[in-house]
Amino acid sequence: MDFGLDDIPGDTQLKSAVTTRLAQRLGSTRNDYSGRLDSELTASSLVRYHDVKIVWTSILEDHLSFDRNKRILKIFEHKIWARNYLRDTERSVVPADVLQEVIRTLNLLFPSFKESTKSLLEAHGRLETIYGLGYCGHRGSLELADYKYWRAELEELQNLLNEQPRGLKQFWRPDREGRNLMVLALFWISGVMVFILTVVSSVFGAMSVAYARVQIRQANDAFDLAVAQACADPDIGKNLPQYCSK
Repeated sequence: MDFGLDDIPGDTQLKSAVTTRLAQRLGSTRNDYSGRLDSELTASSLVRYHDVKIVWTSILEDHLSFDRNKRILKIFEHKIWARNYLRDTERSVVPADVLQEVIRTLNLLFPSFKESTKSLLEAHGRLETIYGLGYCGHRGSLELADYKYWRAELEELQNLLNEQPRGLKQFWRPDREGRNLMVLALFWISGVMVFILTVVSSVFGAMSVAYARVQIRQANDAFDLAVAQACADPDIGKNLPQYCSK
């Protein structure tokens, strides 16, 4: 659905919230911080390896807020709203650099060159409204210094990405610091060894069964031969009527 400049649901409340809260966010920025974000800092990585649940919000001030206990990450869903106001900044109560940063953070978390991004947005029903709009002229930057308003939130998400993956997922992907490499290596080495031993055991088991069948067949043949030889002797055969009755 293509929202125009005046058609965003709750637009009046949104403008009011931005006006009152923007100063607080500006005051809390850390202008002295410099660092680089990981290229793997994407929404799909957070969802896949760290059990993050995405909740879409129409409230700009809630953008990128993260509840660690519930693993809920709120993401501003109206990318087209930010793009449209950037095209007509005179009508916007939101500074242009804020709108640009909103778009950059969305492009950072949902890079169009990753197939996992497309799959995730399809599952959330946001493929056209996020992925389909492209970069809107503002690619996501990996430099934290390029973010004024959502720097702290991005730093928190980076810290989350650096943590060891949760549950069994730690065996599929090393954490960003390589702390679980030994566990990961032992898991896969053990898994491969168990697989090899299982295959070998199965082969030897099948061979044992086949060998046992051959032995049984040979024993039956030897028994039949012994009976035939015994029955060929009349004196012996009359004492074995159950075998030599014919």
